[in-house]
Amino acid sequence: MSDEPLTNTAVEWLRHTFASTAERPTGRVRVTDDFYYEDRQSGVNFGRIDAAGFQEFVSSAWDVGTGRPRWTIRQVIAICGQSSALMTLRLDYGDDTVVDNIACFQLDASAQLMRRLIVFDMDDVDAALAELDRMHAEIDDETDTPS
Repeated sequence: MSDEPLTNTAVEWLRHTFASTAERPTGRVRVTDDFYYEDRQSGVNFGRIDAAGFQEFVSSAWDVGTGRPRWTIRQVIAICGQSSALMTLRLDYGDDTVVDNIACFQLDASAQLMRRLIVFDMDDVDAALAELDRMHAEIDDETDTPS
């Protein structure tokens, strides 16, 4: 087993996006037209948000706490190819309010746009891994489909 941290294009894209969003809160997260965010956490749950609603959802983070939220990747749990990853994320609002979750993340085929972001409770690793497998299989199915 390697001591090297897991990474792929999706992980690095998200790290870069978090860094640039922290410095430019008015910047937009680049997503596909068919993008969706889905919250599968218990408790407060934001449901499913499409591409248009996601920009507003992300921007709302600056209305909470100190107005300087910071997203970080705490741990990469698994990767599939270059476009999909499962990781633990932290959103720190800067006022002792911290939200941790597991996120299943996927880029589009161009590796330029976010295609899916699905979040789970921290103890729901099995469901998150199953979702990562499903998302990766969906990409494989799309690339195998004749045009």
